[in-house]
Amino acid sequence: MTSIIKNQIVKHLSKFAKNITPDQISLDVLKGKSELKNIVLNEEVLTEVLELPVWLRIRKATCNRVAVKIQWMKLKSAPIELFIDEIQVDIILTAEKPPPKKKGASLK
Repeated sequence: MTSIIKNQIVKHLSKFAKNITPDQISLDVLKGKSELKNIVLNEEVLTEVLELPVWLRIRKATCNRVAVKIQWMKLKSAPIELFIDEIQVDIILTAEKPPPKKKGASLK
C-alpha cells in the first residue's frame, strides 16, 4: 500500500519537481506523515505559475524539505497540514525587453 501512495505522490508532484522518485519520499501511513527532502523544482512551471515578466528567468529553484500531516481519523474536521521548510530561487535578468505599451490604451 505504501508504494501505491508514494507513486501517486510522485505522479502529482512531478509537474512541479524534477526527477522525483518514490525512494525520496518518507511515508508513515498509519501516523499520517510524509516527508520529501532536497527537491529540485521545475523552473518553467514556476515561471508560469508566478506569472513572471519575460525579462526575469528562474535559473534554479530548490526546496530543502516538505512535510505533510494528515489526521485520518479526523479527515472531515481536521485540516491537512503542509509544511514547507525553505525554498531557494535563483532569478536572473534576461536580455529580452518588456512588450511595448499599446498607444491609446487608457486605464479605466
